Amino acid sequence: MTVPITGTGNFSFTTYTCAPNPQFILEGYDYANLQTTGEIYFTANTPVMNFNNLVACNSISEFVSYKVDNQNVKYVLGSAIVAEWYGLTSTSPNMPAKQLRIHHMLPYGNTFSMTLNNVLGVPGSFNTEYSFYFSGENFTSSNGNVVVQITNFGAVGSYIDFTVNGTYTGLVGANHTFTATGHVKRDL
Repeated sequence: MTVPITGTGNFSFTTYTCAPNPQFILEGYDYANLQTTGEIYFTANTPVMNFNNLVACNSISEFVSYKVDNQNVKYVLGSAIVAEWYGLTSTSPNMPAKQLRIHHMLPYGNTFSMTLNNVLGVPGSFNTEYSFYFSGENFTSSNGNVVVQITNFGAVGSYIDFTVNGTYTGLVGANHTFTATGHVKRDL
């Protein structure tokens, strides 16, 4: 679950479990400086848990940020981001060749998915054959007019860097601006 933090650094959430002494993982993010506390493992052994002085000083290694119109920037952070390029020949009957897919795998927090076809595995500019899905909205090249600029296309284990800028027509017919920036490790 994602929990917002107040201006004074406080947060609270309620969760229910039937397990005695359930195990949890807490991770705090400083979005302004793209830093994290790292994963903090703990066992909830009382009805109320207090965490004091969480410090987010570790650099975040992967991120996607995106913005729709004048809304706040949304962040997708951490190792649950998957970046896959299926290369010049198809590795599966379900995946076309030359396809780049970048998506977030966790069922909580902000979501992001970008699929580009006809990507040759090198930096370039793309404005056709794409699809995007993000926190309740989606668009394709049939209802969008965006340019995806890939500035770095690293080998497996290295980074893919990209920006997205343009417009799309939403599900109810309204026009929206869309921008995104990504720095993700290539997994395949």
